Amino acid sequence: MKLVLSILLALVVLNLLPARAAHHVFPPDAGVISVRSFGAKGDGVTDDTVAIRAAITRVLDDEGRYATPRFVYLPKGTYLVTGPIESRVAKDARGGGWRAGMILVGESRSGSIIKLKDRHPDYADPAKPMPVIRTGSESDQRGEDLNGGGDRAFRHSLINLTIDVGEGNPGAVAIDYAVSGRGTIEDVILHAPKGSGWCGLRAERNWPGPAMLKRVDITGFDYAVRTHHYRAGLTFEHVRFQNQNVAAVHNSQNVLSFRFLTSINDVPVVENTGKQGAITLLDSEFRPLTVNGAQPAAILNNGQLTIRNLRCSGYALIVDNRAAAVRDLPAGAHTAATPSHVTVLTTHAMPTHSLGGARVTPMGLRIRETPEYNTPELRHWVGVKRAAGDPPHDDTDAIQNAIDRGKAVVYLPCGRYRISRPIVIRGNVWKVMGFQSSIEPLPGIRVDPLIRFEGGDPHAVVIEHMNLDGIVEHASSKTLALRHCDIAGYRNRGPGGDMFFEDVTGKPGELKGPQNIWARQWNLETGARPLVDNRGATLWAMGLKAEGEMTCVRTADGGRSEILGCLPHAPDAVAPAVPCFEVDRGGRMAVSFRASGNPYPMWARCLGENGWERLQADDTGGHPGSGLLVGDAAE
Repeated sequence: MKLVLSILLALVVLNLLPARAAHHVFPPDAGVISVRSFGAKGDGVTDDTVAIRAAITRVLDDEGRYATPRFVYLPKGTYLVTGPIESRVAKDARGGGWRAGMILVGESRSGSIIKLKDRHPDYADPAKPMPVIRTGSESDQRGEDLNGGGDRAFRHSLINLTIDVGEGNPGAVAIDYAVSGRGTIEDVILHAPKGSGWCGLRAERNWPGPAMLKRVDITGFDYAVRTHHYRAGLTFEHVRFQNQNVAAVHNSQNVLSFRFLTSINDVPVVENTGKQGAITLLDSEFRPLTVNGAQPAAILNNGQLTIRNLRCSGYALIVDNRAAAVRDLPAGAHTAATPSHVTVLTTHAMPTHSLGGARVTPMGLRIRETPEYNTPELRHWVGVKRAAGDPPHDDTDAIQNAIDRGKAVVYLPCGRYRISRPIVIRGNVWKVMGFQSSIEPLPGIRVDPLIRFEGGDPHAVVIEHMNLDGIVEHASSKTLALRHCDIAGYRNRGPGGDMFFEDVTGKPGELKGPQNIWARQWNLETGARPLVDNRGATLWAMGLKAEGEMTCVRTADGGRSEILGCLPHAPDAVAPAVPCFEVDRGGRMAVSFRASGNPYPMWARCLGENGWERLQADDTGGHPGSGLLVGDAAE
């Protein structure tokens, strides 16, 4: 009976159901800045624009924003605004004032509302779109009012909010999103009344992504999502687009990955217009808003498209494919006069490739949801108490003592923490909440691993909103999840408990089996070894960016890797002997990818029955690199 009650409790408090909204209440010493402290009323009548901007400026003026940006908190209320809320300080400051690290967090997804004033003259023209929220990238240029595009828009996040663009604002954009490395839009509603709103989420400046968008509902607007530039990719999961006027998703050159996209529309769901555009659709459903109202084709495709398990009704065609032949599509399933179910569909600007005798079909690995844990009951929280005075202090004992107190949530008030020996996560901990804190070794001391996970009982443990300057070591049969984290590496040294990465940037280290690993929005950068080196594990990943001139994914020793929506990006020239993907010693791998930057002279190398098989650049007809690759190596 006790075990049954424990399982029921886990199902209640773990946020496993995608539609369930969190209620965020934080301890007063967490380092969170409330907009109410700057005069915001949230009464739906007072203009709160200046107050919200002041709270954001207070955070962005802090030099710690790069590693330890503080949350800006919006308690329940309706915050009326009359102009853009931006990740920006004074416009005449360096780089036009754009800064990294704007993290807006609401108390309640439906109760913390940023609302644009109705019929605002600055938002009247769809030909001159104007955002309600706009993030941007830092720049070292001075004296210029830059547009905020770039690759230093780190960690911009919006969590647990509603953004309402108000009535009579046809030129309004809810979020104009520039983000780099990692960032998230999570548990967010974007709403446009009828006749108002040009775009819900716009990411058309250089270079959008990587970022994770999860449990986002967009209702109204001409477009739900618009993306343009060729790197670095956005990953969507459990999103719902409804009642758009022109199209739900318009993509030109970006790499977009969707899982559980629900579209309720009478217009095209996807316009993939550019030849470089690459879209992955998994476990999604398209259905009409009105009876007999849908357009002839649900998807207009001119680039790369990979679909698995799509249910579509109300459209005469699932795909109007304008670039290449449709492959692996069951006969008749492309017509949808009645509800249709597409199991696997791939279209490419280059042929699919099979190495080592593998069948050209995705592997279909089991997919699990990332564990989450949220509780507003602060009696279950315990904070880390740092020593007073000037740093550097040794915070090891303070962090470990908090973990061993037996509380469900251990939190680190926003700041930098230095340690002299590994921190061990064990006991009754369900979540370690960092509030974007940084943990790093004391100067001159090697701490390996930085974090050692020995498990909780019987539940998963979540580490969230942390910058971890060291190795995370998994030494337990229990489940560990990293969400919204920077890490310097990961390795498995235990009996193979499940592992989850979601909105994580850094280096993977070793993926050593037997272990199951699931990753969403995984950004891996630089190093001398393969960025993903899977030796015997089972890895499923969606939305993986690999940056550097080394092998992106290597699978060996019986490991299995399924990578959907992979973006290899090589800023510099790649050596001829370095393959982008490698399969060795009984490994199996399936990857859909679209590359940017410098091409790999050798896209893939696989050990088959007759020795190494290679997919050279010349074998792809000079295409910069895209398609579905399957490799099955010999023992």
